[in-house]
Amino acid sequence: VGALEKMNYFLSDNIIVEVEDSIHWLGADKYKRKISVGRFLIDTNLFQIVRPYDARENVVGYIGSLIRSKGVMNLSKAIPLILETRKDIRFILGGGGPLFHEIEKEVKRNGLSKKVTLLEWIPHEEVQHRLNQLKLLVIPSYTEGGVQAVALEAMACGTPVLTTPVGGITELVKDEENGFILEENSPQRIANRVVQALEHPKLSEIRQNAYNLVREEYSYEAVVKRYREILYGR
Repeated sequence: VGALEKMNYFLSDNIIVEVEDSIHWLGADKYKRKISVGRFLIDTNLFQIVRPYDARENVVGYIGSLIRSKGVMNLSKAIPLILETRKDIRFILGGGGPLFHEIEKEVKRNGLSKKVTLLEWIPHEEVQHRLNQLKLLVIPSYTEGGVQAVALEAMACGTPVLTTPVGGITELVKDEENGFILEENSPQRIANRVVQALEHPKLSEIRQNAYNLVREEYSYEAVVKRYREILYGR
């Protein structure tokens, strides 16, 4: 497979990646002269602000696969620590995966069933409804191959994102400018950063910057324009 990938890189006239960090990750550094950075499409007609941020309850959430590489167990262990400081917060953890029952046991063991809503896999057309319930989306992954679409979808819904600096996310999220960076994903650090993010004095400005970014660079019109420039030079 690796040999076929290298042959395709060599034969291609143009290589398009989602984020610049992908170039090194793909082992395509030697082909930089013919690599362009594209964008993937976020349906901003579907993912938009339906419930105003200030009208939402204090809900922090995670949406994605319930697997260890996503760091979701650390998030579940951070919940009791968050509640020590902010008893008014509730949580939604949504997604299918092998850790579902383990997280469920963790929630029950800590007596947090009334504070945590644990959902099975959420259909894509329902994700925007859940994002519009949240005051903060947490993405505590250990590793990612690129940018998680759910981060952009959250930003399009006016929901700020707290994420580890993995994959291409650092090209998207700038700490305390249009989101929040989680330097490491231990339960204590997650707890501290969740509280800091929710209480940040410039949270409204940060949310607006994130919303504008998605509209300006990831909407249908913006993506068409970018690929027209890449493919046709105009």
